[in-house]
Formats: sequence, structure tokens, C-alpha cells
Amino acid sequence: MHFNNPYTGYLPDFDIDSFEHLTDGDYGDVAVQNGNYEFTFAQIRERYGELLDAKCVPIVLGGDHGIAYPLISEMAKRHPKKVGVLHFDAHLDNYDNFGDDKYSRCSPFFQLYNDPNMDATKIAHIGIRGPRNHQQEYRNARKYGATVIPCREIKEEGWKAAIKKALAVVSKDTEVIYITICADSLDAAYMPQGPQDMGGLTSYELLSMVHEAALAGACSLDFVEIYPENGTLQTASHVGCWLALYFLNGVAERRMKLENK
Repeated sequence: MHFNNPYTGYLPDFDIDSFEHLTDGDYGDVAVQNGNYEFTFAQIRERYGELLDAKCVPIVLGGDHGIAYPLISEMAKRHPKKVGVLHFDAHLDNYDNFGDDKYSRCSPFFQLYNDPNMDATKIAHIGIRGPRNHQQEYRNARKYGATVIPCREIKEEGWKAAIKKALAVVSKDTEVIYITICADSLDAAYMPQGPQDMGGLTSYELLSMVHEAALAGACSLDFVEIYPENGTLQTASHVGCWLALYFLNGVAERRMKLENK
């Protein structure tokens, strides 16, 4: 696979074949039982942990945002209090529970705030916006010391300033950086299959920030809420592919630079 550097004029003006520096593979699907968190999360932890122990750079596609909790906490077992998290989303997803469901897609970050191997001050929520964020979610972020970078700030200050700020948070006293992305971090115009959350990121802004994070050393990525096709363009699936490629391109470029030192 050949992936040309998309940042002509921003990054060095040359092409990178990512797989001159990386070897890729498909590790298959994880077994799930809808509504059975104990079984599903155990399966996620086992398979993801195998990749971490093999020193791979895992990319996880699919599921709802509830899967971020077992993924990130499994990484944190190997790097206690040393995991930085870049969370791209329209919503904070840090309710203490949703109804009687504490592991729903609305609550993974509350679980991570309280995980004994996590430090919530090393989490940056990026692109947050809109009326579907409850005030309690903002209070929870402040209580636990997580950083919130609203989408308005990205639009007004620019994506470069936003990711620089976020990376400063997640890189301080950490060993690894994890990227977790909900599809609705994108404006509805760029993700028409999902909920119609307006005022969001463009695909260019999201791809650029993910690439920048990979250049800074991010070592794993998930992209969740890949909504079923309801049109003909399969936008969500295409976005997932592009995110994986921009991420891997950044990983490859970082390795190339390290190899040439």
C-alpha cells in the first residue's frame, strides 16, 4: 500500500510509503454479546492485550464508545498513571451512568477517571460542542481535572493550536498516547450517517490532528460509532479508512525520522 503525504507545503515535500517502515496485519474481529459487558469487555481486553504485549500499534474500528473503557484501561495496566488520552468527540461521554447502565457509550470516561491505573489530568477532550452535553458532564471533567477543548476554540484558534495544546496535556509525564475518536466529532455535513450534531470538525481538521498526534508518538487509535449505511457513499467507513491511513502515515514518518537520526 502506498500512501502519499497529504501535507504538501505543511510537512516536508516528499512522499512516504508507510509500509517501507511498517508491517500491517488484520487481527480479526472480537467476539461480542450485545448487552453482556462482562463477556464483551473480557474479550476486548484479551485480544487487545495480546497486541500490546506483541509491541504492535493497534487500530480498532467499530463498536460504540463504550469500548474505549476496556481498551484504554488495558493499556493503563501496562503503563500505570502514564497513559495520555486524546478524545475526539462532540460529547464528553463521562456520565457516571446512563439510566442504570454505568458502562454505556455515554460513560466510558467516567470509568476511566476512576480507574486506579489512570490519571484523569492526562485526558484531553477535543471538539466538544452542542446541546447534547449535560452540565453534569462539564462538572465531572472539572472535578477530575480533565482538559476540555471545545470545537469553538478549534474554529477560532485553528487546529494546529488546538492539537499543540492537547498534546502538551497528554504528553506530560506519560509513556504512551492513545487516540479515541467518535464519528460525531465530525460535523454532520462530514458524517451524514450519524446524529446530526452541527458545528463540528471538518474531515481535514480531524485527519490533520490525528496525523500530528501520530508524529508526536501516539501508539494506538480507535474509531467508534461507524454507523450502518443509510445512503450510497458509505461515508463512515471511508472516514475510518482515511483516519487509519493518516495515523499510520504519521507513525511511519516518526519512525523514519528516528531511523535517520
